[in-house]
Amino acid sequence: MGRKEVIPDKVPITTPQQLASEFALLAAALELDETEHTWERIDNAVKRFHAVVRGGGCNLHEEFVHSFKEKKIVVGIVRSMLTERTRLSASTLDLMGSSSRLGHAFGPLLLPYLPSLLRLLCRTNKLYISRASATLSRLITHTKLPDILKYIVAEWKAEPGKSASFRIEATKAVGELLQVLGEGLAGRVEELEWVIKASATDREAKVREYAKSVWEAYKNVFGSRVAA
Repeated sequence: MGRKEVIPDKVPITTPQQLASEFALLAAALELDETEHTWERIDNAVKRFHAVVRGGGCNLHEEFVHSFKEKKIVVGIVRSMLTERTRLSASTLDLMGSSSRLGHAFGPLLLPYLPSLLRLLCRTNKLYISRASATLSRLITHTKLPDILKYIVAEWKAEPGKSASFRIEATKAVGELLQVLGEGLAGRVEELEWVIKASATDREAKVREYAKSVWEAYKNVFGSRVAA
């Protein structure tokens, strides 16, 4: 029996060369076909790269974002987020959430990753929903990117009758965005108002409940628009 691989808590990263080397290791694992015999190797690679993030990988903002946007990385990370193997999906979501320490520099990564993350909110398995919701919350809290709202609304509109779990978690996330960003959402206020209207009349009581909180927060931040 082979020795179980030990994943360090942190992999110290101080130079672009070290980061590039770790990205190469991650890419090699992600390019494997996910099977019963390979998924644990992929999972270990994702966990190791999480240790890279904890070890300072995100401090090299430009290099990190450039490599994390490469097609072979995106395809592998998205596949691992959406996999039916719950352990691998959890590890990948943990990595995504931890990468939110990029802050505003995370912006270019919204397009390749956020739509897939949002689709996990449509799953019937509550474990996937709770993990995806927690990851989305971390992205909102730490990146403070108004464009997150754009992707939530686009995903909501893309499929009329989107699952109840999506509408619940999306409405909750919009409330978090308002709480974190406040007037920073001014450039997205029309999309914000669309969510308020759509959720206030939703057939699900939980969505309407969150909609009330979003409405109250909206009035506090954009009271002048209410008065108008």
